Amino acid sequence: MLNQESTSRIEPCLFGENVPTITLDLAVDLVGKSSNLTAWLNPKTAESLSSIVRMMNCYYSNLIEGHNTKLQDIERALNSDFEDDEKKEIYK
Repeated sequence: MLNQESTSRIEPCLFGENVPTITLDLAVDLVGKSSNLTAWLNPKTAESLSSIVRMMNCYYSNLIEGHNTKLQDIERALNSDFEDDEKKEIYK
């Protein structure tokens, strides 16, 4: 079974008032396509892909923020295996 995560992990990714119709349409389309993908993929494959995408997202987010982190450090952080408090702050 696929590990479902709470959307609170990506807050503040919430729509405010006066969201353009095109944005809402795209969001609905994305949900539909992700449902199709979920039905099509083997659950183990989907879980592996989600893990890879999560790590990739952390890697590029850290680069954008000016942190040149290594993938093994990100993987440890995602597993809550921090070397010290300073690195823990980087991965929040």
